[in-house]
Amino acid sequence: MGQVLDTLQERGAVNTIFLTTFTYGRGLAGRQIPGQPFPDHGKQESDESFFHGGNYATPHPEFYANTILKETRAPDHGASDILQMVLPEAKKRGLKVLCSCEDVFRSSVPNVKQVVEVDLKGRKAGTLCLFNPEVRHFWTALVTDYASPTMWMGFCSSTSATGRCSMRLAPVTPKASLPRA
Repeated sequence: MGQVLDTLQERGAVNTIFLTTFTYGRGLAGRQIPGQPFPDHGKQESDESFFHGGNYATPHPEFYANTILKETRAPDHGASDILQMVLPEAKKRGLKVLCSCEDVFRSSVPNVKQVVEVDLKGRKAGTLCLFNPEVRHFWTALVTDYASPTMWMGFCSSTSATGRCSMRLAPVTPKASLPRA
């Protein structure tokens, strides 16, 4: 990890990393969206047989006590925790880290069907209802779980919903957090 961060700093003058920590979407976490050409780097093979998505950090259950969306751990990379892997090395190099989360969920996530949007005709959508208290509790839990003000600088959330708040980038200073690394 250290060598990768050194290369980013030396060759690209990078000072901030947008680290995808939560998504079930293929655009941010998968190798490539199916049907699209592969980038010119990395393996030229699909991850369709194993891509799942979810939380790429280790969820701490005490933060998710008030939501039905508890089982979101991404199995793609085993027990790896992207925050534990990146944060200590980034801190050593003075790099800022922003946790990037996307509100894309799989329909197979336990309890997710209970919190999806419903249109005026009663049809369920594939997106979560941001007005549902369970969804709000989940996002609060996720940010609080990730939060360790001495380690990372902020939180970036992208949403499929449109409007004035479709992209949020803000520093976070929580009341409670678990130390990382």
